[in-house]
Parts: sequence; structure tokens; C-alpha cells
Amino acid sequence: MAGLEQLHQDIDALPAEAKALLFDFVQLLKRLHLPSKPETPETITSHQSVYDRFEAAGLIGYCDVDEDLSTTYKDKLPDVLTAKYDHH
Repeated sequence: MAGLEQLHQDIDALPAEAKALLFDFVQLLKRLHLPSKPETPETITSHQSVYDRFEAAGLIGYCDVDEDLSTTYKDKLPDVLTAKYDHH
């Protein structure tokens, strides 16, 4: 069982985002290779939603821009994104 112990240690060392991806991958493998069980509300809501995972990873955010962003995004977004993500 040393291999399983090492795997467990490796997973524990991963950041939260990587653990979430690994969990999703395992769920995909289970769906593809194991007999399917119907999902219940408990199994659906027991895990963090995709939106929550995206928000935690910083992929969903807010920036204050003009209403005509669809036509001015090349001028506006570089300044907004630099202010949001520039850590220097």
C-alpha cells in the first residue's frame, strides 16, 4: 500500500485549484468506466459549483467600464486588467 500512501501525500501537497481539477477528472473517469448511478440533489449540491470554483480561481471578477465596452474593449481593458492583476 506504499503506492497509495504516496499518492495520498502527493494529492495533499497540491494547491486547492489542482485538487478541484483532479476531483473533476476522477468524476469523469468514474462516469466513463463505472456503472452509472443517478445523481441526487445531495450529490449535486455537495460540491462547489463551477461558478464558485471559477470565482475562487480569480476567473470571474468585476471591472467598472463604459457601457460601450463591446466597441472600446481594446482601449479600456488593458488599463483595467493591469490595475486588477499587476502585482509589481
